[in-house]
Amino acid sequence: MKKCKFCQSKIDEKATRCPKCQGDLRNWISRHPILTILLVLLGVPTIIGWAVADNVTKDLPQPTSVPQQELNGKVDFDGVQFHVTNLDDSAWKSCRMTLNGKYRYPQEKGLLGADTEVLDDFEPGKTYTMGYAVFVLKDGTRFDNDTTIVSELSIACDNSFGAWTW
Repeated sequence: MKKCKFCQSKIDEKATRCPKCQGDLRNWISRHPILTILLVLLGVPTIIGWAVADNVTKDLPQPTSVPQQELNGKVDFDGVQFHVTNLDDSAWKSCRMTLNGKYRYPQEKGLLGADTEVLDDFEPGKTYTMGYAVFVLKDGTRFDNDTTIVSELSIACDNSFGAWTW
């Protein structure tokens, strides 16, 4: 004999319900078979997925930080055009320029600039000339030298950066 956990009456060992209070004496899994099946179907793959994902990410190479080098160059602005000279011994590769901290050349495209094109190599010792109107905001607004003063030009290339101010 055992006691009912609800009314404390003495009942048969194999009873699943108390004859006096009708309390359900089965365990949670037996009382909720559909929920049990759903938890197993959702829980087991989730736990396996976490275990597999953890092992997969352990095998991936960890990102390394490449130190950025400062560009050695010269920038002149004659009021209409920028003249950019690479004074380094090697080419500046895959570059993007920023004028006054927000106007870009080439124009920024895509989500977070992911589709933005880059400028080809700036060969050492060569001077490149571009007009101020090539610098644009993401919405397409061009830099206007008549209403805005040129104050800073920065160039970001693969693993190198340079900034010049006026």
